[in-house]
Amino acid sequence: MSGRQDVPLRLPGGPDTQAWLAELGPWGNTRVTGSGRPPFPYP
Repeated sequence: MSGRQDVPLRLPGGPDTQAWLAELGPWGNTRVTGSGRPPFPYP
């Protein structure tokens, strides 16, 4: 993967949130990054 890929993030019961695929981790997982309020209840 090269560059940043914008993606919508949707969790059950939460609003759609803009996020992006940031990089591949050392185990081959894709890291998802975003900013602002999380798309889930948070105190």
